Amino acid sequence: MASSLSIHESSVPLDYTRAGKHLDNAIAFLMLGGASLILMVAFIIVSIPQVLMRDEVRSMLQELSGVTLFFVVLLSYPHFAWSYRFAYQQGIAFVARHSWQLIVYPLLVITLLSCCVLSWNYPIHNFALLNVIENNLQYVGINLNWSLYKGCGQLLFASLLILQMVMSGHHYCMQALGVALAGGEERGYTLTATQKKILRVNLYTLWAMNLFSGYAFFSMLNNRNFAYHTFQLPQPLYVISCVAFAGSLSLVFLKILLPAFREEKKLPPLQAVVPILSIWIWLQPFLQPYMYQFLVVPIAHGAQNLFFAYKVESNNFDPILSRKLVKSSIGKAIFLISLTAIMISIGYMGFHTIPLFLDRSRLIADLTPNFFFLAAFILISTHHYLLDSVVWRSDSRAKIVLQPASSSI
Repeated sequence: MASSLSIHESSVPLDYTRAGKHLDNAIAFLMLGGASLILMVAFIIVSIPQVLMRDEVRSMLQELSGVTLFFVVLLSYPHFAWSYRFAYQQGIAFVARHSWQLIVYPLLVITLLSCCVLSWNYPIHNFALLNVIENNLQYVGINLNWSLYKGCGQLLFASLLILQMVMSGHHYCMQALGVALAGGEERGYTLTATQKKILRVNLYTLWAMNLFSGYAFFSMLNNRNFAYHTFQLPQPLYVISCVAFAGSLSLVFLKILLPAFREEKKLPPLQAVVPILSIWIWLQPFLQPYMYQFLVVPIAHGAQNLFFAYKVESNNFDPILSRKLVKSSIGKAIFLISLTAIMISIGYMGFHTIPLFLDRSRLIADLTPNFFFLAAFILISTHHYLLDSVVWRSDSRAKIVLQPASSSI
């Protein structure tokens, strides 16, 4: 009787624990990149002409535009705000140690954006050096298309957009690598130094393929006041990057996946696989449905970042504030919900409310109508990439409190 009673008593919490683990695993899968993989399949299906031309499908896509904004506000905007919290709320000494990333860089970008405004319609041909550089590079197959811009400020603005995309590709790759390594280590799956190097090389070749694509999707920003002109790099460089990626991909399978399967008769945990598989899909140039890389990828990247931001907050990033406000599990949940609402508000104000107010005020009539919106996107996004490179270093409190958590993915 005693043994049967103990079995009965233990079965309920065991079932509850298993259900909780399944829920945690599902959330981790979706936030670490799984949702973006599902959306890629959906985007491919919808892009089929026979499907896209159906009235109900086009009506559904129009309704989904509002849903996209909801997820941008919920997942993308706050992850930027959390980077600022983790970077600037660690004391003056931390800020001083990383003054280039935390002080100098944002001032530099603000200066460059100001130069865009001041020289928006200043003729390109007045800078003979730009024409000389463009003409000479054409001899080696590099066509920058600088002379097609109407003004120096527009050229500088387009260059800052390109800078943002170049930095984002590197940032996405390095975050995916860090997330994959952390996810594997949580489940006892650790790569050797050589395997880590192979995976890093693979992601750099992926980044190169994305760079050589020229970011033609920026043409959707074109209007009567501004037009983006895609730069063209030598085609052999693109081919070489594709071959290099294919070679590094082969090494990933031969040196990482195959040994794990041979030695342990199992593949790496999904929490290590999903981030890498997702970044392959995000940045590959071969199949990019309309708006996928422009909208879905930043949202998915934000979800990845938030997954670890919540872990940091759960481990008391700010111990003084946590001791005052969090005295129970319910208190911690209320604290995280309240903090999330604050981060969403800050992100929405920085990306949406303030820039749109400036755009609608038309302070300078000749500027592109969405100049301040895009300027905020460039400033906050690129600064965030540098902030994250600091936040997850060994001297950062965010990295110190981030302890491995058990996971069953």
